[in-house]
Amino acid sequence: MIYIVDDKADNRFLLEQTLKRNCHYKDPIQSLPDGYYLLQHMATVTELPQLILLDLHMPLLNGYQTLKGLKQHLDWQTIPVVIMSADASEQEVEACYGAGADMVLIRCLDWRAYSASLRAICQRWL
Repeated sequence: MIYIVDDKADNRFLLEQTLKRNCHYKDPIQSLPDGYYLLQHMATVTELPQLILLDLHMPLLNGYQTLKGLKQHLDWQTIPVVIMSADASEQEVEACYGAGADMVLIRCLDWRAYSASLRAICQRWL
C-alpha cells in the first residue's frame, strides 16, 4: 500500500493515476488530505504502508512537520518517505533529509521526467 498525502485533491488524483498507469502499481493507494490527518490516522492502522508520498507545503502540518512526527513512531520509522514539492528551497530540502526523508522529488512540468521519477521510486521501494 502507498499513502499519498497532499492537501490538493487534484495532485492526489494525478499522482494516483500516474502510479497506476506508468508504474503499473496494482496494490491499494490511500489518499490523505493533510499531515495532521495522517498522524491521527496512524493510531488506527493495522497494515503499514510500503511507501509514503508526502507533499511539503500543506496547511496545519507541512510535510517536514509530518515527517518528524512519523519518524517518532518506531513502527513507522523504516517506511520510506518521499517528500514532493514544486518549489522547495535548498534549506527545506536539506531539512527534510535531516529529518529522515528518503528522497525529495521536485515536481516539474515535464510530464515524461516526472513519470520517469515516479517509476524509479516504484522500482526502488516497491
